[in-house]
Amino acid sequence: MNHYVADTRALFWYLTNSPLLGAKASAAFDEADNDQAIIYLPSIVAAELYFLNKKLSGAIDFNKEMTALFQVGQFVLCPLRRGMLSILTLTLRWVRCTTGSLLALPAASTRHC
Repeated sequence: MNHYVADTRALFWYLTNSPLLGAKASAAFDEADNDQAIIYLPSIVAAELYFLNKKLSGAIDFNKEMTALFQVGQFVLCPLRRGMLSILTLTLRWVRCTTGSLLALPAASTRHC
């Protein structure tokens, strides 16, 4: 099973079914939708998503979408702790997209959430 950390833009584009979401990021979200991956959402991403959504006049129903994400179990909210910062700076590889990105993590690194 793959593990990813989502950034704000990629998550927003995923939730709005935007064509701006890159193919690799879309594939990672598809993996999670099919129970083949876990996507970690740092708490700062949830906060940024909330404010981005307010700025865009509520493009998504924030409470509904966040509740739905965490009910399925493939999305995990992670507090922003020192261990999480270490993962982000010491990661093995980036899944880069032309627009939006997800960070691929080794499974052992997920213990920090």
